[in-house]
Amino acid sequence: MYRITVQGYNYERVRDIAEDLGSRLLRIARVQDVDTNATSGWFTRDRAAEFVIDLDRTALARHDVSVQTVISGINSFVGGTGSRSGSSIKIGGDELRYSVKVRDAEDVDVVALREAILPLPGGRGLRLGDVMTIESREVLSRIHREDQQYHRTVAYEFRGPPKLGDIYHDRIITSTEVPPGYLVKADDRYYWSTEERNQIFLVLLISVLLIYMVTAALFESLRQPLCVLLTVPMALIGVFMIFFYSGATFTREAYIGVIMMGGIVVNGAILLVDHVNRVRATTDLPLTDAIIKGTLERVRPILMTTVTTVLGLLPLVLYSESADANIWNALGFALIGGLLSSTVFVLTTTPALYYLFEGPLAEKRAWQEMHRKQPDGSPTEPAGREGEGPATQPA
Repeated sequence: MYRITVQGYNYERVRDIAEDLGSRLLRIARVQDVDTNATSGWFTRDRAAEFVIDLDRTALARHDVSVQTVISGINSFVGGTGSRSGSSIKIGGDELRYSVKVRDAEDVDVVALREAILPLPGGRGLRLGDVMTIESREVLSRIHREDQQYHRTVAYEFRGPPKLGDIYHDRIITSTEVPPGYLVKADDRYYWSTEERNQIFLVLLISVLLIYMVTAALFESLRQPLCVLLTVPMALIGVFMIFFYSGATFTREAYIGVIMMGGIVVNGAILLVDHVNRVRATTDLPLTDAIIKGTLERVRPILMTTVTTVLGLLPLVLYSESADANIWNALGFALIGGLLSSTVFVLTTTPALYYLFEGPLAEKRAWQEMHRKQPDGSPTEPAGREGEGPATQPA
């Protein structure tokens, strides 16, 4: 999807330049879906339509009807009008505002409006379709201004190789002549169609579900996988920061990199959580000490994994003329930023999340162990360490 922005201080002139661009683009056989009203956000093009009524003045003169009479009749059919004697009436000493509307005026049918009969003085009736025509036309859903200039965007789809599309795109822009004070330039904002956006969200959802299912089976828990999944939003912080400071464009390839990153950054959290579980299972350390011990023992493997992966990705971004020189840049930036950010948060935040999820459960188990009774009703003695036998009370 290619986009061209037209800027200028006169709205009508900007519109004429955009429509001229659209007509020129339609002459190219490979160009499809030209939209001269694409002044919108990053993901969708705002399309709006309005119905325009064109009055036939010759027909009005033949029926001896004024334009104002027809307009007043149309207003009564569409939105309703107040009484000619005023827009309020007194009932029981209270002054109430009112308006007169045709039945079902809230839902206006264009065909019904064309067939509506306008009452005229003398008992005559005039069919509105005999003196007017109604047509639909696309308009801007909103008018965008920046730095006191009107902005209008022309979007189109090029069916062919991207390099050929770039050539046509640059040629169209350079060959467009505009008056002084007006500007035609390429719009680098990323655009997603509705279908593409739904597909990418579906892929992200499936990847998150798969990660949760695998980690839940590995840890045999429904809470611990959340420690792993929360690594993904932590990694997004690094992705946003690296794109912000490098000035790179968040393109389609960047979204692919985010999906890949989601499957890579969870590895460190999986190693950490799994090792903490092993420490708790093989030692009698309290929960806090087990978390600290397990985290410290996994610092080196996690750091080594991150460093080797980042070093392998650096050639994708180091030997480029600019941040947007090729499609690999966005992919590399997404992976590198996500890995660096996730490593920091895995070693600092994930242990805290583990304690939040497992702390209440560990305390509950300890309380149940302390208050468990033997069959004869006496409380059980706390167990000693392995090989020491039961704990004994001091004499």
